[in-house]
Amino acid sequence: MPPIASSLEQALLSRLAERTGKVVDIAYAGLVHSLGLTPRFFPHGFGDLKHIDMHAGVELFSSWPPPHFQDVTKSLKWTKEKEGTISDAGYKIYRGEFRTPCQGSVYDALPPECRNVQALFIQPDHPSEGAPAVVHLAATGDHGFSRRAALSLPLVAQNGIASLILESPYYGLRKPQGQTGAKLHHVSDLLLLGRATIEEALFLLHWLSNSPQGGVHGSTKLGISGLSMGGVHASMVASLCPNPLALTPLLAPRSAAAAYCHGALHHATAWDDLSLDSENRKREIGEAIEAASRANERLAAARGRAAVAAEEAANDNNYEEGGVGEASENDGDREEGDNNRTSTQSSWESIGDWTYRWGSSLTSQLRAVSKLDDLSRRTGSTKNREAAVALLAEVLETYTDVTRFPVPAKPEAAVLVAATEDAYVSPASVLELRDHLPGSEVRWVPGGHVSSFLMHQNAFRQAIKDSLERL
Repeated sequence: MPPIASSLEQALLSRLAERTGKVVDIAYAGLVHSLGLTPRFFPHGFGDLKHIDMHAGVELFSSWPPPHFQDVTKSLKWTKEKEGTISDAGYKIYRGEFRTPCQGSVYDALPPECRNVQALFIQPDHPSEGAPAVVHLAATGDHGFSRRAALSLPLVAQNGIASLILESPYYGLRKPQGQTGAKLHHVSDLLLLGRATIEEALFLLHWLSNSPQGGVHGSTKLGISGLSMGGVHASMVASLCPNPLALTPLLAPRSAAAAYCHGALHHATAWDDLSLDSENRKREIGEAIEAASRANERLAAARGRAAVAAEEAANDNNYEEGGVGEASENDGDREEGDNNRTSTQSSWESIGDWTYRWGSSLTSQLRAVSKLDDLSRRTGSTKNREAAVALLAEVLETYTDVTRFPVPAKPEAAVLVAATEDAYVSPASVLELRDHLPGSEVRWVPGGHVSSFLMHQNAFRQAIKDSLERL
């Protein structure tokens, strides 16, 4: 009776994860980081926030595609690394390199090691014309490609979905000298990582929709996905791309502040160093925050202009290819699918609302390890530390709050996956992200941040598949 045993085992593991997921998250973050077993994030302070100039985005998105993408395309080189089969489906894996499309102050601020982009392209052996493809973005500390390749490979066999995996700057082969693991030296490094990742992902999406490589030329079904921090970046990419994208943020918050200031990564942050730096540079940091806040409105306006241009181009193509008639033939199927999704969404959201109302408070859970955090304090008063937490939260909310970005071209094509006992990402933050995406769906899995990544890969893949079907 193997199937029964397998189901029972899965049920027991899920129940265990649901009860202990948050404990595992907090124990790791609290014990490892608060006892000083590994370095902390941002030991060199806030860094130079002026390098992340969101005003540059106005220039970038005033037209689509940005003209400089053509120059980057010329530098993109692919080398076949491997071919094989999975579940009787053939696949090929290509390794790609290209110069980052980032320009100006962003390019100059990136360490030299970060300027050469690394990517992995997994595609079906015989892809159909316009085959669906998804760009996968990195979670915090996700060096290399192995984790996301393990998530992506079954998509080839199950659904013929190609995957393009981007290695973020500051990670893997793009890690600067002197950096230990994923522990970024400055807060500005985190923002540069995000800014570069977003533009590089936009470039890869443009390449997928226009390149004959691998038979994905002109694909109308493109998606963007990411786990945790990668999910935040994926949401921003969907917001800034004028074309509709399938969006699947996995275990992702509304902003990075949810993890670093209020979640388990609070215990991985060098608060004493940030406190000292903020005291010396409070005015300078405040001016950078104010400038970035003003840029949001201009960025949204530019995104709107690019969306209009992209829609006009798409309408022209549909007219020439007879696309309008084809779309009308599927109206009945689309209506039935919408009804099914509404029913499913209602079911999942009721679970999410229950979790939000009755789930254990993240704040109360963190109190259990607050004494460990006290042991690692070297200097500074509680008041100074609270001020540093507040300032970092303001910085991260300004630069990484997804809800300050424009609503994506097709928000109903977003399927979010969240964990009920996640100590890194609160249910409230997930629901705020959902509210920013009208018509989106949240699917809750039992467990914490770490256990959900290990146990719910199938749920992640199903969300990616379903989001693509909503396009």
